[in-house]
Amino acid sequence: MLENNLTALSQQQPCLIMGPQYDKRALLTTDPLALVNSLINLSYMTSVSKISALMLKDGGLELLVKILKRQSQGSDQLSVLGYSAALASVSRLAIRGTQPVRSRLVQVGVIEAILPLLERDRTLHSISIHFPHSEERNLDIDDPKMEDLTMALKLIAYVSKYPDIRRSLHNSYRSNIYDLVERFTSSHLPQDLRKWAIICMRNAFKRDGLPLRMCASLVCKRTESHAHEFSKCSRCRRVTYCCKECQKQAWVLHRNWCLPTMDLE
Repeated sequence: MLENNLTALSQQQPCLIMGPQYDKRALLTTDPLALVNSLINLSYMTSVSKISALMLKDGGLELLVKILKRQSQGSDQLSVLGYSAALASVSRLAIRGTQPVRSRLVQVGVIEAILPLLERDRTLHSISIHFPHSEERNLDIDDPKMEDLTMALKLIAYVSKYPDIRRSLHNSYRSNIYDLVERFTSSHLPQDLRKWAIICMRNAFKRDGLPLRMCASLVCKRTESHAHEFSKCSRCRRVTYCCKECQKQAWVLHRNWCLPTMDLE
């Protein structure tokens, strides 16, 4: 297989496809099919923690996030497959990697790369809140998209373990990341997707050792002026609200992850 080189056909070079060994050069190929094959192989390799350390050193993380952004703009079958493979790779890098790896992924724009995926499903918000809370029903979302969403939520869950990144997810992007994530806590969605969304939301309002808490209404986000000014949710005891109006407004979705124990079933 040769590289695509439309400007100089005589200078086309053989494609390098990543095999069982990591090779950054395979991510530089201009052939779409070769790139997708390399990304699929990489998605399996990133389950090993030493790969994340290697990619942190050689610039592979930056390159992988650029590929993820580029693949998200395509609608053809290869682009969709490439996006899923690249997303699986960065998600596993976040899961297996260390704090420097996770921080680097955020610095080079991995959140911006998955933002379109989260924003694409805004309709889930209006669908889920119109079902009675006790009604047993699952929303119909195709499996490939569900897998991508689950991978994206896993990534957010792991990078949001750190206070500085957690705060940036509230206000450093065009959409509040937690506002998008909270919609996936609905009991009408698949269990694995919901579990990771709940973990993300539990990370969202951790105190980080600070004496003052933030209002858990994603519309308000006001901070206490003195300790114990806000009231805790009496059920889960995990979040606080500055007033009854904020609690009432947030309850529409907070009820989905207002669990008194760590049980996510």
